[in-house]
Amino acid sequence: MASEFVRSFERVWSSMSPKKQAAYGDKYKAAAQRDLTDLVANGENPQQVIDTLVEALTISEPKAAYRIGQTATLYIWISRFQWILDIVFSGCHPLEDIERL
Repeated sequence: MASEFVRSFERVWSSMSPKKQAAYGDKYKAAAQRDLTDLVANGENPQQVIDTLVEALTISEPKAAYRIGQTATLYIWISRFQWILDIVFSGCHPLEDIERL
């Protein structure tokens, strides 16, 4: 499974212009590959997703949204405080800089 994500990343990386690849750099590429592998290896149980999907499809009054696993909870908290990250990292937007290349 992890190798599929790494291969997808490699395809995207290969499709980028040399300027964009240089803007990200080899350290970013290596870290992204490592993080993708770790994310899959340390991921939560996919059965939770299936069970929640079945529940949502079969109960008479499904919720508007479902939070599955600890990672989802973390992302919700991060999104609630995104404005703090925006302030802390203001002026530091590598993706926006890359888009201008």
